[in-house]
Amino acid sequence: MKRAVLFLPWLIIFVADCGSHPLKIAITAPVNGNEVTGVVGIRAEVEAEYEVRVVNFYLDDSLIAHFDHEPYSAAWNTFRWPDCTAHKIYARTADIADQEDVSDTVTVMIANDDLLFRDDFEAYVTATYPAPGGWLNIWPGVAESTYVDTLTAHAGATSFKLFGSFHYVRTDGVVLDQSGVVALVYELYIKIPTGSYNGTLTGFFIKTAPDTGTIVNGVMFDFNDHRISVCGIDPYFTDYSWQNGLWYKVRVALDFQNSVMSAWINDSAVVVNYPAAPQSLCDTFAVSTEYLGLGPVFIDDIAIRRIR
Repeated sequence: MKRAVLFLPWLIIFVADCGSHPLKIAITAPVNGNEVTGVVGIRAEVEAEYEVRVVNFYLDDSLIAHFDHEPYSAAWNTFRWPDCTAHKIYARTADIADQEDVSDTVTVMIANDDLLFRDDFEAYVTATYPAPGGWLNIWPGVAESTYVDTLTAHAGATSFKLFGSFHYVRTDGVVLDQSGVVALVYELYIKIPTGSYNGTLTGFFIKTAPDTGTIVNGVMFDFNDHRISVCGIDPYFTDYSWQNGLWYKVRVALDFQNSVMSAWINDSAVVVNYPAAPQSLCDTFAVSTEYLGLGPVFIDDIAIRRIR
């Protein structure tokens, strides 16, 4: 008997993939086994088939950051932990399908040594305020225009943009633990961009009244005459000038035992052993725009170290 075979070329069979789509999370920074200093960026990446519902970061089993959307990035201020201590970081995630995953644990060692503070502003999410690094606002300026920015940077991809207006100075600072410190040196990079009608001050902030304050043991970039002056107990007017659109390296050394300070601009000394304000006035390191100025100022790569 002959049999007929029927071919149906139009028949398409769909095969459903009923396999699992596992959720995966991994810590991408910092690197396991590394030493860390200053303000450290903690970052994670998630591979997911379904929408991610939550990501949590843990430091030594304590929750330190919670996210319900990307980027999964947090800043860890290591100066709040003892130096030369090891710490474990890991992340947990869950998706809308109730799948969960835990990352491998990353172990790092804090190695701040003589650093009292350090921030390169690379640990923060762009367009956010760097509060996790210990920064606090002193005078508001134009608050909505003060944040970590990618418009310019001395090194890396980001810097801290402060924006002041004619009658609203922008000042931000960090409180330092100077226990046992008799001398210190700080460095930072400053840029006042082209088109900004502003100057800047950096040093240690003192509130002289509820609505006024001043900077001591620091440096001022004056917008009015584009000259650089030093702020010790009294101002010292140098012969150095500055230009818009350039990065300037500022370095100041303070000897509290002898009550003197020295300052350098781009590694050139502008004053040596000038009378300095006492250490009792130097607990808050600050950066500020100039009074009656208008526009942004960029700050980057701050490092403050004790001198032994």
